Amino acid sequence: PQQQAGWGQQPPPQQPGWGQQPPPQQPGWGQQPPSQQPGWGQQAGGMPQQQQGWGQPSMRRSTSSSTSTFLIVVLVVLLASLGTFGYFAFFSDSPPWSGISGGTGGTIEVTSGPFVTVADNTSSEVAIEWETDELCKGQIEYGETTEYGSESTTESSFVKSHSISLPDLDPGTSYNYRLLMTDKKGNTTTSANKTFTSPQT
Repeated sequence: PQQQAGWGQQPPPQQPGWGQQPPPQQPGWGQQPPSQQPGWGQQAGGMPQQQQGWGQPSMRRSTSSSTSTFLIVVLVVLLASLGTFGYFAFFSDSPPWSGISGGTGGTIEVTSGPFVTVADNTSSEVAIEWETDELCKGQIEYGETTEYGSESTTESSFVKSHSISLPDLDPGTSYNYRLLMTDKKGNTTTSANKTFTSPQT
């Protein structure tokens, strides 16, 4: 039989029976409760760790996929740019460097000529030929005075070698002329006044 504790006495501790867990001890006044150790698969503080499920992408794999997509986009843009440059460089009439020349400040330089040629002494037409340092369209203003008054047609394409004919000239007459040259950027250069004498008929 269990003995009853007398007044002012603590009851004797009861021993747990076979297969029973001892009752948890309550912390006394001013004591901290015992910390619980995290179980298997749990983080400290009682929060369970999330295990990656089968077939779910990991964070590392997602980051690698984003990087690969970015590199593919950059490669496509570079190839498109190179393709465009190659087309204009080899198949276009106006390659990217066509506007680049030795001229500076919009000035077109005459590198050769001008030369005045005629078919024979009975011709009323002369041809004026010259070369420039960059691609441009040429035109000639001409007349018996420096007021000119007549002009040739403008060349239809941008070239460096120019040849323009002046028809229906008065025979044996002194003419003044000057060259007008316009490049692809719209810069126009005018040469100094020059003279020639048309052939006698």
